[in-house]
Amino acid sequence: MPNQTAAPMWRMILPLLMAALLLSPVFACAEGFYVRAALGVDRTLETRFRDVDPTREDVAALYGDVTGIDGNPTQAVGDFGTGAGFSLGLGRVLTPTLRLEAALAHHPELAFEGDANYRGTPGSQSVTADLSATSVILTAYLDLPRFGGLRPFIGLGGGLSYVRIDRTLMRFPGLSQTTTVPGGRSLNLAWTASAGVAKPLTERLTLDVAWRYADSGAVETAQGNIRVLRPDRDLSILIGKTRARLTGHGVWISLRYAF
Repeated sequence: MPNQTAAPMWRMILPLLMAALLLSPVFACAEGFYVRAALGVDRTLETRFRDVDPTREDVAALYGDVTGIDGNPTQAVGDFGTGAGFSLGLGRVLTPTLRLEAALAHHPELAFEGDANYRGTPGSQSVTADLSATSVILTAYLDLPRFGGLRPFIGLGGGLSYVRIDRTLMRFPGLSQTTTVPGGRSLNLAWTASAGVAKPLTERLTLDVAWRYADSGAVETAQGNIRVLRPDRDLSILIGKTRARLTGHGVWISLRYAF
């Protein structure tokens, strides 16, 4: 069977590659510019979904302002796992040690897996959801003194991220119940920090290997109707937004071509 995830990936990558090819002649005449293509794998850190405002009176709260079975506020705790991403950037060497780069990065598929902690609910309380994230980051890189054939560098960047989460499915086998929460989208401030080494391959081509930490901001489910399904009932209840934070770190490998 054909790979069902590869086709969407290429539909997103190809426009970026075509844009880079079209823009190449523009930057070819400008000394100091370069393009970068990168692939990476990030491991997300622990995240906690809670109500944005559990005290609202016009809509119900999914978790509420109460204490769960573990003594913590009622919430869903887990992470978005490990996911691959890609990035395409345009940069310029400003000084022998300083570079400035604008990059578009995308994680097409991350999957949240966690557990809720509702009081009085027997058995497991699993929570799952799929997510994608896109960011545009402007990064300043400081190139450090060479060490043998390698040149270490550090980077700090800031920009915007767009995060989309699909519906959340909550399963309560002890109650013979599933709860479906609507998805949502958010536009956030984002920032990254990185450190790595560069290895020149040719006069113009450089291989970079870097560790990168990324804070992509909020993940939000929208205000809307949840569906509570049991063998004897099918309920629709209006709830407010819930929110978590998307952070992670990983290893990125890239090729940098200087004009």
